[in-house]
Amino acid sequence: MEGRYIESNAAYQKMLGRSEVELRQTTYQELTHPDDRAIEALASADLLDGRAGNFQMNKRYLHKDGSTIWINMHSSALKNAAGSPIGTIAIVEDITERKRIEDELKVSEARLAESQRIAGFGNWVWDIETDDIA
Repeated sequence: MEGRYIESNAAYQKMLGRSEVELRQTTYQELTHPDDRAIEALASADLLDGRAGNFQMNKRYLHKDGSTIWINMHSSALKNAAGSPIGTIAIVEDITERKRIEDELKVSEARLAESQRIAGFGNWVWDIETDDIA
């Protein structure tokens, strides 16, 4: 309930560059990027207060070496026999490479748009079957 790790698998430990012992000595809030802590705290509070059964979010973790790791997380409330929340469980997917590629694509698209603007060119799509131009 305090955000401490009870158990983690080897893939999660490798992703964060931390051993299971190191993870048990910290909280997920401490490993979450400072810019993502507030939004995750709100979602986690909803889980632990029983207002939500689960949530999904993309967020950043801080690797032991100081680098940033992007993850997609699905978190659910763990409940006792009476139905009261006693903690959370999360499934985490490393999406760092996907985010890197998305960022590169944004930069590339911006460069293309700027080049077309400067050159006075444009682009369009023509559907030869329907004769539609977009």
